[in-house]
Amino acid sequence: MPKLKQQVPQQLKQYAVVVAIAISGVLLTSFAAFRVRRWEHATQQERFEHKATDIAGRLQAQVDDYAQLTRSMGALYQTSEQTGVDEFRALSRTLLPYAEGLAGFGWLAWQADDAGDGGQFANLALELRYSDVLINPERATDPSRQFLLEKVAQLGVPVTTPLLTLETGQPGFVLYQPVFSSNAADSTEPQLRGVVFGLYSLESWVQNAIATLDLQQVSFSIYQIPVDQLESALLKPQVKASENFIAAYDTQRQTLTTDMQFAALDAENAVPTSEVVCPYSDNWTVCMRSIHMEGRELALLLRPAASSWWLYRNSITVLVLGYGLTLSLALYLGRSQQQALRMAHQNQELEQVLHKLKQTQTQLVQTEKMSSLGQLVAGIAHEINNPMTFIAGNIQCLHSYVADLMVLIQLYETTYPQPSNAIVEQREEMELDFIVADLDKLMQSIASGSQRVSEIVQSMRNFSRLDEAAVKSVDIHSGLESTLLILNSRLKAQDDRQAITVHKQYGELPRIKCYAGQLNQVFMNILSNAIDAIAPVPDPHITITTRQHSPEWIEIAIANNGPSISPEIQSRLFEPFFTTKPVGQGTGLGLSISYQVITEHHGGQLYCESEPGKGTQFVIILPIQCSVPELTIEGHPAVVV
Repeated sequence: MPKLKQQVPQQLKQYAVVVAIAISGVLLTSFAAFRVRRWEHATQQERFEHKATDIAGRLQAQVDDYAQLTRSMGALYQTSEQTGVDEFRALSRTLLPYAEGLAGFGWLAWQADDAGDGGQFANLALELRYSDVLINPERATDPSRQFLLEKVAQLGVPVTTPLLTLETGQPGFVLYQPVFSSNAADSTEPQLRGVVFGLYSLESWVQNAIATLDLQQVSFSIYQIPVDQLESALLKPQVKASENFIAAYDTQRQTLTTDMQFAALDAENAVPTSEVVCPYSDNWTVCMRSIHMEGRELALLLRPAASSWWLYRNSITVLVLGYGLTLSLALYLGRSQQQALRMAHQNQELEQVLHKLKQTQTQLVQTEKMSSLGQLVAGIAHEINNPMTFIAGNIQCLHSYVADLMVLIQLYETTYPQPSNAIVEQREEMELDFIVADLDKLMQSIASGSQRVSEIVQSMRNFSRLDEAAVKSVDIHSGLESTLLILNSRLKAQDDRQAITVHKQYGELPRIKCYAGQLNQVFMNILSNAIDAIAPVPDPHITITTRQHSPEWIEIAIANNGPSISPEIQSRLFEPFFTTKPVGQGTGLGLSISYQVITEHHGGQLYCESEPGKGTQFVIILPIQCSVPELTIEGHPAVVV
């Protein structure tokens, strides 16, 4: 688990550039899309404001046209005191075609009382046919309109009624235009003569106004209250806008309706926030316009239709392209980085393989050198052994011959007790008595030296001959003794150190099947290193202990009282070419090859134990029956050194 935790940050570091580019791409794309989105929003707001202004302008222009036509009718009575029904009807029919939506005109005469300080509108028997509908002036003075007529009479100003039902049965407005006598200038106050009124339909007014406008993405509602009151109604629960709703245009249905569901904008009815109803501003001014009638103000509330993805196609395109390019670039860089890491890993593996090949090559060269050296030693030992055989055999004959000669000399001295002076002088000169006394010692010394040489030659042959590379049953103690005999010269006292004492603690070991030559080389490597390690130590000694570890295993421990080995060095002891010896004094292959021989060729164990003040011990554990297949190189037994 800790290794996995270490690998994750390492992988993140390896892909840091890719992650940074991906994050930068996402941030830049988001920022660009945000800027484009703001531009689209501003563009849509500008278009919306233009449309709102156009709609309000056309509605206002239509209302102004109606008011102008009504004033024109009033001008007829203003200029003529004797205007009759025919003249009124003729002028009405002339003006009505210019203003579609006007239901008609009417005239109410004002009849002043005798005192001159008041009066009333007379119910003239005046009828106007418009679109086959008769308009009776008596409808013009019903109670719902009487209040406005009195206001016109008192103030003398034009007044527009609230939305009501016209004589045509349609909802609409009535505009009252006061008419004064033409000779009013002769009086201190103008004399009210009557009221001309125009009737115009709500639906016709709106439809005619927006007929040529592009109303896509814009809906609007009309309220018969001022703008400030409508804004209060949208924000305050106590003020209701629905009570003053008169009409609405739905852009999705493209229809004009007076359905009250479009008026449900009251705050008490959980009205959406201004950002939803009017998303272009924190206040309502952007989405509101005023329509001014004579003596009345209407509020126009405009709303953009529900946002469509098409309206924000540019920002969406930027997002899609930006994220797509970022993803593509990140994937490309990620794959490139992955390929680079894979190639780096492959290169590292190739370097490791090459390093191992070089190590193997060096080991093979060393093995070949030692194999050749082993063959040379075996040959030299053979050549030395043959003469030594002759010497050993001739010593016995020589001893017999010398004994016979001594018998002859004694017989001669007995037979001739008085030799000549020349013989006496020669005997004294050659010290015959000393020769006779020392000759036996010389013969024994020659025999002992010959035996020693034969033993050394035999040990060299046992250690190095090629047939020891085969798996065979051997005595481990014999291999140890052969190795110690070869190293005997190094165990003796030198000028710079004492003699090395070898303590042998051999246990009862069975014969084991193994590669005897390889094990001899392992013993040689470990003992040689031990001799080098204890050279500067007082009272140097090596202890060799053998025992049967278990019914299937034996143990060989080679300990010395030299300096201890640090844990750091212990962890690298068996690495190829690792050595602590000075340059030129070690190849660093001895323990590496020994480890390979014990673990791979014999299926055993080789490890080091070292503690400060207790010296160092190498432990070899071997199976009694070697089950590893026999090793060969090009058909010949392998010689491992």
